[in-house]
Amino acid sequence: MALRKRRSIAQRLTARETEIVELLAQGLSNAEIADQLFIETSTVESHLGRAMAKIGARDRLQTVVWAYQNGVFRR
Repeated sequence: MALRKRRSIAQRLTARETEIVELLAQGLSNAEIADQLFIETSTVESHLGRAMAKIGARDRLQTVVWAYQNGVFRR
């Protein structure tokens, strides 16, 4: 049941939020993510903040751990 709940949360992330979480999990900073996606750093921060709220992460480290545990980031 817990696995189903985690998958449902992952599916609620927008494509852009997922993309940003994946880049974060690769070790990129907000500025590096912004450069790679051709968007403003403030936009990265907005997307990341919404993604973190959706998954219940309180910081970047928890977000990266969540990405690995939920298959958002694949090597």
